[in-house]
Amino acid sequence: MLTREGEYAEKFINQWGCDSVVVFGVTTVDVSVEQDGNYLWAMASDATDQWLDCDQNFMPIMGAVNQLFVPDCDGWYAVQVTQKGCIALSKQYQVMGVGTGPRHTNLNFRIYPNPSRDGVWIEVPEAVTLEFYNFQGQRQWFRYLSPGKYYFDLNDHSARIYYVSIFSANVIIGQAIIRNP
Repeated sequence: MLTREGEYAEKFINQWGCDSVVVFGVTTVDVSVEQDGNYLWAMASDATDQWLDCDQNFMPIMGAVNQLFVPDCDGWYAVQVTQKGCIALSKQYQVMGVGTGPRHTNLNFRIYPNPSRDGVWIEVPEAVTLEFYNFQGQRQWFRYLSPGKYYFDLNDHSARIYYVSIFSANVIIGQAIIRNP
């Protein structure tokens, strides 16, 4: 197992005695976070940060793109770090004693299969607005949906993590969608 960043070469010999050399690079992403009470600090330098609400299925928190993050609500949070062309996710951190306490949702919706290669089905029990975000937290599109089952084709999207926000009359919830290659 390689744990140090750098370039490596490995020689392989096939059954006929021919050899090949494979050269590859290992890049590490610093996903360490320091927590001081309700303050969370992403420690990576020369990186782009996006804080995520783990209680809302890792939904990106709009505008939370700085190293320092101070949540306005109790819950669990993580940071997605983009560094040296790679993306990684920190562990989750609990913040308590701020805002109005934990959020609860009671909108029963389904997204499947997740992860997916081609597309996902989304079932909603009531009229909602659905917003689709890229991994950087930028809204790509939105739809107004009546109660029902809808298929969303992901073939025009590259393999990575995306997010949907679902808004009903009284509830806002989020879900990560993983598009596999």
